[in-house]
Amino acid sequence: MLTVTSLSGGYGKKIVIRDVDFSVKRGEICALVGPNGSGKTTLLRAMFGMLAERSGRLEFDGADISQSTPDRNVRLGLSFVPQGGRVFGDLSVLDNLRMGGFNYQDPSKEEKNMAEVFGLFPRLKERTAQLARGLSGGERQMLALGMALMMKPSMLLLDEPTLGLAPNLVADVLASIGKIRDDLGSTVLIVEQNIKLILPIADRVAVLAAGEIRVSSKIDELTDHIQLHDAILGVSAGKNDIGRGT
Repeated sequence: MLTVTSLSGGYGKKIVIRDVDFSVKRGEICALVGPNGSGKTTLLRAMFGMLAERSGRLEFDGADISQSTPDRNVRLGLSFVPQGGRVFGDLSVLDNLRMGGFNYQDPSKEEKNMAEVFGLFPRLKERTAQLARGLSGGERQMLALGMALMMKPSMLLLDEPTLGLAPNLVADVLASIGKIRDDLGSTVLIVEQNIKLILPIADRVAVLAAGEIRVSSKIDELTDHIQLHDAILGVSAGKNDIGRGT
C-alpha cells in the first residue's frame, strides 16, 4: 500500500529523517514509535507532501507520490490527521464533516459517508449542531478523524491521536482506529508514544530513532519486546518494562 525508499528530509539545512526505508501492507495497522524528537511527525509530513525539503521515493497504491502535494494525495486516497484534534472551532460538527468531504460532487456519497462516521462515533451524531470549539478533547479528536474519513481514504496517517486525552477516551479512540481498519477497510499508519497501548491493535511496528528506522517488523515476528525497547532507548530492559518511549 505504501513504500518508502531512501526518504530524507528536514527544515532548511536541518536534516531530520535520513534514508528511511519501510513499507505498510494493505489492510494493516502499522505503529510508528520512537522517542520525542526522533522525527516521527516530520516523516508523516514528508509522506503527505507537506515537507518541501525532501528526497527519496514514495509509492502509494501503485502511484509515485514522491513529488505529490497534499491535495493530490487526498484525491488519491491518502489522508493525514495531525496532532491535537484540529477542527474548525467556529463551525458546527455537521459543517466540519461537510468540510471534510468538500471534494464530493454527489450528495448521496456525502450522506453515506457521514452515516458511516456517525456509526463509528455516535457522540458526534448527538452533537451535530454544536460548535466544534465546545467539544471535549476526545470529541474533537473523533471529529478530526471523522473529517478525514469523509473522503473515504484508503489509507490514514495519524499523528498521536491519543495525545492529551483522558485514559477512558484513549481507549475509545484506539478502539475506533481498529474499527476504521476492520469496518471501513482503511490501512492505518499511526504515530504513538505509548507502546503498551498501540501494540495490541497493531499488525506491524516501525521504530524511528535519531531520524532512522531501527526496527521494522510484523508484530508476530518480533523476537521479543526487548528488541523494541533497545531500538528506542538503546538500553537493556525487562520484557515488562515498556512504557512511554520518551
